[in-house]
Parts: sequence; C-alpha cells; structure tokens
Amino acid sequence: MKNVGVVGHSWDRIADVGHWRKAALSCLVLAMTAAIALLPLPYAGALVAGAGALIVLSIKPDLGLWLLVFSVPYGSLKQGGADGLDLSLTEPIVFVVLAFWLMRGLRERRIKIEPAALYAPLLLFLALVAFSLTTAPSLVLAAKELFKWTALLTIYALVVSNVGNRHQVVVLLSLIFIAAFSESILGFYQFVAKAGPPGFAIGPFLRAFGTFGQPNPYAGYLAMVVAAAFGLVLFSIKAIFTASSSASSSAFFGTPPWAKWLVITGWLTFGAGIAAIGMSLSRGAWLGLAVSVVVMTTLSNRRVLWVILVLVAIVALVLALGLIQALPAQFVDRVSEAVAYFGVFDARQVKVTPENWPLVERMANWQAAWSMYEDNPVIGVGIGNYVEAYERFHLPGWDEPKGHAHNIYLNMLAEMGILGLAAYLALLASFLIQGFRVQRRLSRSSASVIERHIVIGLIGALVAMAVHNTFDNLFVHGLGVQMGIILGLIAVLDRIGQQRPVQGVEGSA
Repeated sequence: MKNVGVVGHSWDRIADVGHWRKAALSCLVLAMTAAIALLPLPYAGALVAGAGALIVLSIKPDLGLWLLVFSVPYGSLKQGGADGLDLSLTEPIVFVVLAFWLMRGLRERRIKIEPAALYAPLLLFLALVAFSLTTAPSLVLAAKELFKWTALLTIYALVVSNVGNRHQVVVLLSLIFIAAFSESILGFYQFVAKAGPPGFAIGPFLRAFGTFGQPNPYAGYLAMVVAAAFGLVLFSIKAIFTASSSASSSAFFGTPPWAKWLVITGWLTFGAGIAAIGMSLSRGAWLGLAVSVVVMTTLSNRRVLWVILVLVAIVALVLALGLIQALPAQFVDRVSEAVAYFGVFDARQVKVTPENWPLVERMANWQAAWSMYEDNPVIGVGIGNYVEAYERFHLPGWDEPKGHAHNIYLNMLAEMGILGLAAYLALLASFLIQGFRVQRRLSRSSASVIERHIVIGLIGALVAMAVHNTFDNLFVHGLGVQMGIILGLIAVLDRIGQQRPVQGVEGSA
C-alpha cells in the first residue's frame, strides 16, 4: 500500500508530478529569474523568499506553523493596506497555510479536523462579531476585526489538527522561544544604542520596541512567551528541590534530551525576556507578567501562595509607610507614578505636562470609549469602529485617535456594547477554564509532570495578556494568532495526556 503519511512522501511526489505541474514549475522559475534580474535587490530577495516559502508549504503544509511562529514578531516589519485595513503579514499567512493544508487533504482524500473544546465558544463569538458588521459605519474597519478573529480560530484548528505528538509540541515551543529570544536581543540593542524614534528616549537609554514599532505590544508579546517559559522554570526548580521524591527527581534528571533542551531554552528565554520587558518600560506588561507569575507559581506549588501573601503584606506596609512620609521622597514619588498609571481620574481636570501626558492620554481614550457605550449601550458603535466614532466622542484637546481605547474591555464595550463585552468575557473565561481543566487532568499522572508545567506556562501566557489588556489592546501585530497557537497547544497536550494511563497522583506541594 502506498504510504500517505505526513513524513517521508514529499520528495516522491515531486518526482511523480504530471507534465502540467512541471510546466507550471518551469514558468515559476523563469518568472523568478526575470524578477531577480530586473528588480532591486531587497524586492528580489523578498520575492525569492516568498516563492520559496510557497514551494515548501505546497510540499509540507505542516511547516506553515513554524513559519507563523516567526511571522508574529517579524511579520510586523511590514504592514500594509488601504482605507484603514492595516494588517501584519501574519493573518494572510494563516489562510495561505490553511489553503495548502486543505489542498493536501483533497489530494489525499482525507481532511481530518480534530475535535477540541474551544470551537463552540470561538464560533459563537465570531458570529457576534459578524453580526456587528451590520451596524458598523465602516465595513472595512469591521472586516479587519472579523479577519483577525477568523485567523485566531483558523490557527487554533490548524494546531489542534496538525500537532499530534510530544515531539511536535517540543519543536513548536522551541521555535516560539527562539523567536522571542531574538526579539529580546534586538530590544537590548535598541535600549543601549538608542536605535529608534527620539520619542522613545528615556534619559541615556531608549525604550525597547523590537520589530513591533511600539514598546507596549512588544512587551506584551514577550510577556506571553516569558510566561510560557516560566512554566518550565518552575518545573526544573521543583524537580531539583524535591530530589528526595523519586517521581519528581526522575521527572527532571531522568528526562530524555528533548525535555532538557526545552528546559534550557525556557531558562534562556525567561532571562532574556524579563530583561527586555524591563527595558521596554511597559508597566502594563510588568503588571500582567507579575500576576501571571503568581498564578503559575500557585498552580505549581500551593504552599508558595503563603509566601506570596507575605510579600503582598510587605508591599502594603511599604505603601503605608510612604503615606505617613516615613520613606525617602524619591522612592515615594516613583511609587506614586506607578500607582497613578493604574488609577482612574477625569482627564479634563488634569493639567497636562510632559511627565503625565501618557497617563492623561490613556484616560482621555477611556472616557471617549465610555461615552460611545453610553450612546449605544446594547450593540455599540460597531466592531473595529472606535477610530471612526472617536471624532464624535473625544474630549476637548484630544482630537487624535490612537487606534483603540488602550483597554480592550472598554474597547469591546464601546464597539459591541454590553453584549459584546459579556461575550468577550465569556470567551476569555472559556480559555482559562479549559487551561485549568487540562493542567488538573495532567496532575493525575506522574508521567505528565513536564507536560503539566508546560500547560501552566501557557495558562500564564493567557493571564499575562488578559491583565495587560486592561491598559492596552494586544490583538494587534498578529498577537491574536499567537494566542491561537497557545490555545491549540493546550488542546494538544490535553489529548496527549488522555492517551496515557493514570499512574498515580502527583501532589500539589
């Protein structure tokens, strides 16, 4: 019987192609040769790279997932569109990968979509987004948002249906770590060499922004990957400090090379990413990562929760001392700035200075979003139409819209009303509940210790994004696709875990 598996058949198919496919390949080679000769070098290089990627995808569509891992950060180098339809390269690549995957399935007469828990909530939310198009003043802006959410659902389905074993999970996670590590190194250079826009300068340094154009989405991307890496950091620390337990000891010291490789790349990504997030000076990312670390550490070892509570009490005491002026003024001022960043105030009552301008601008956008909600509380101004409606609702002196409300929850409330916000919160809850269920199921098997900690890290990535989104909208620059990959990996690890017999219960301590 002819082998139609995923591995080992691709080059045989090239040799067996029909005459018409050989002719098409010849024409493509001739066209590329002419383009290389006539086009400027950067465009010719991009054309060759793109054509090469298409050829590889036509042979092995599964490699498209690898391409997407790097497209999320580096696809933001070039964004394009018209009439507000600005998208990174990532979302279109998702559908190119989908097309090649479907073509392979039709050719092999088998298109298998693996079942997964999040299809229903994603489809329901997508239906509500589609309905919002009917009320949106700008269909182009609304279609952009529909395209993004469809890409998230599509990549989720592709990961669930194409990643079928632990080796593929390790490869995909390793590539995610490598991509984030390279972004961290780029951030170091920008911070120290002041390589970037003068507006990002902070004293002798410059806020790191990577390939994202802005520090906040850059830090948001890194925080998601750093959280995933922290799950592996917790795994290695827990294994080393509980070496007296044979199960935990063997979970680390007896692991195969793939697990050790993953832990090492996790540590490197965690260290470099933490530093780069600090250099971004994105306080939303700081808070998101801090909350995710607390959640992940508690899931890994509940006894650590008491340590966290003690640290919270110490922080509260320090703040109390600051209130009674028992601490140096410089320290109190710095803490006050951080508290102000997370506070709520009326932007109309504040005198704007260069120091507080970012805070007041964010609050002005919040108030404009709230006014949009009050004008149409049920269905909002239309998905993606915050910028379109901003002119009618902005505060005096804040005439320039920034693309979103600097708060995804207020953004949903403004664009889709109370129905949209409730639907988004339900969707986010379904993501987290599924993650918690998977890590709990994996905790019942001593053979799934590392997989459980990978899931804990992926839960942390979702938490970091959810918290950071209180001060931003991270569904930009292809980060929705990154979330789809994370959700897909959780589903795959759940399926791998259910294929194993229960071998006893690992304690939570």
